[in-house]
Amino acid sequence: MGNLVTSGGAITYNHLNLPVQITVKNEAGTANKGTIVYTYSASGTKLRKVVTEPGATVNATSTTTTTTFYRGSSVYETKLYSNSTVNTAFRYTSQLQFFGHEEGRVSAVQPTPQSTFPITLVYDYMIKDHLGNPA
Repeated sequence: MGNLVTSGGAITYNHLNLPVQITVKNEAGTANKGTIVYTYSASGTKLRKVVTEPGATVNATSTTTTTTFYRGSSVYETKLYSNSTVNTAFRYTSQLQFFGHEEGRVSAVQPTPQSTFPITLVYDYMIKDHLGNPA
């Protein structure tokens, strides 16, 4: 549809009026704090979100790019760092974050890079009233 300029940045929308890119700036509007880019299917289902953060707190000289993939009820995440030493140390690619089920979601607790333990699954149940509304 066009651009919406906010006090700190700008939002660009697609033909379905869904946000495609969000540019985040500091409060003064002078420094770029990063961008968020969304990818949708033709029907408007969100498929991917890419967050780019220059000068992230992991390493002041590193840019962190977080890509979130949506596959049905499953959500996966990849983190890439422009600093190759940091990128090698974390080894964070296509890791399952959670998937939904009829009573809530199942979160995946990832082991540390040095650990040999497999992923642990933690069940999160959403409490609802008799009408199905969140309690």
